[in-house]
Amino acid sequence: MFKVSKDDPYKMNSHPRHDFLKSTITTLRENVAGLCSNPDCRVLTVASVSDKDKTLNLGVAAHICAAAPGGPRYNPDQTKDERRAYENGIWLCSTCSRLIDDDSASYPVALLNSWKSQTIEYVRSNVGKQMLPKEEIETRAISETLNYVGGRDPASLFNKGAMAVKHFDKHLSQLDNRFSVQTNVINGNTQTLITPIAENVSVKVTMDHQTGRFFDSQLKEMRTSGKPVTIPTSSISFSGSKLFEAVTDGLGESGELRIEPHATKIKLSLYAILNDKHLYLGEFNGKQYILENGLKFTAYAFNKFLKITMFYDADRGALQYNFVASVKQWDDKSLNKIPYFKRLLSAKDILLNGGILGVSIEFDEEHELNPFDEEKTPPLETKRFFASIGELVHVVDCVKKLSSHFKLPEPIFGDFKISHDEFEALTTASQLTEGDIHTNGTDVSSFDFSLSNENYQQLPEQGSEFLLERVSFIENSPIPTVFGTSFDFLKIEHTYFNMNVKTEKHEESVSVYLEPTDQSSCVVSLLDERNKN
Repeated sequence: MFKVSKDDPYKMNSHPRHDFLKSTITTLRENVAGLCSNPDCRVLTVASVSDKDKTLNLGVAAHICAAAPGGPRYNPDQTKDERRAYENGIWLCSTCSRLIDDDSASYPVALLNSWKSQTIEYVRSNVGKQMLPKEEIETRAISETLNYVGGRDPASLFNKGAMAVKHFDKHLSQLDNRFSVQTNVINGNTQTLITPIAENVSVKVTMDHQTGRFFDSQLKEMRTSGKPVTIPTSSISFSGSKLFEAVTDGLGESGELRIEPHATKIKLSLYAILNDKHLYLGEFNGKQYILENGLKFTAYAFNKFLKITMFYDADRGALQYNFVASVKQWDDKSLNKIPYFKRLLSAKDILLNGGILGVSIEFDEEHELNPFDEEKTPPLETKRFFASIGELVHVVDCVKKLSSHFKLPEPIFGDFKISHDEFEALTTASQLTEGDIHTNGTDVSSFDFSLSNENYQQLPEQGSEFLLERVSFIENSPIPTVFGTSFDFLKIEHTYFNMNVKTEKHEESVSVYLEPTDQSSCVVSLLDERNKN
């Protein structure tokens, strides 16, 4: 069976890794007493095992700036000794170490240095103090909640709400040990997820005839499409489970019961595909649903930027894909902190040139859903959707480059709308930050324009056909204001040399046609009008 390599396209080997010395690793670990330096984690990473000569270590001496090119936060200006130095290291648990590397944009150098100094200070300030076990913390959280209900100062409850919720979930689970319970409070709304942990569990639900018909129709749809069932809890009652009785009683008249089909976890690999080019973009968690007439797969990629839904129709042997893009998670973020942007940027050229995104799911050693086996040409609207993602990423990248090059404040992502001409102007301006664009000979584009008779008379030469040694134009299309960042101080100038000119006189104007020769050339430049004297 054809297998796809999942090598990370960002890894390069221009020089060997500059790993830490053993003495540096020891210092990094001991300075934080073996704790993970992530303030939201701080798990203990080192312990002895039953054999006194061995140590259990779940920690990693992670590089703040990568040890080799292509790695997260790599700094090409560092020397070998600087990459291996204590100042470039941070002690983390293995989970947090992977977290900061998989999403390096969200974990910049300054943040990691802050974690490091905070944890060192935390360890120093807690020397000689008692470290409470988890169970004691939960008990105290509940005690603080009860004190608050009794009238104690609410300020004492800061940061203890999550512990209280966990404690209540534990007690709810004890009402019916056939289920696990997880409660989330989001924007003031309480969601309680109840999952069966035993097979063939049953709960009796009572409802009136009309509600029953509606409930039955939704169940049928769930079995065929995977769409969850939703029904107001005020129209039903439970018996046979103290857990369900307690939860629904607590919801009152505004509660809602939501039933989802059974799902199993899967790993989904995403690729950008154009002809024989297959670019691996990463692996993401997803769910698989077994339905009456096939399989359904769902997953989110790039921090919920993409929602991927696939349905395999067993009767027809057909697989349908659906991608939905959402920039909700990007709103009000600095363009330099958009999660997974580097990976999206790597797929930009493929998507802009007619490429698509494809999904691979490996169920076991013998069964695989492979996007490269598809021979069908995707519909035009599908290509257009993926091209729009490429255009979005391209606009963000252009604004980042221009803002950085001209030392402007960091742009913040938000709604924007630009025309095709403005898109082209933004693209050209971004390219010109790397230097002028030169074109020679017949590769220079021909173009035409109209002049008034008065302006025509100002040309160095006139006639129906002649050679023009030099002429310059400023593009009419302005570089647009995007994400609140104005580039109105920039102009794009085209300067042409040795162009063949043909003219056609009219009553009040002259049509001018410029065509290249073998001796022609063109220079496109970016003008910063702030530098004008």
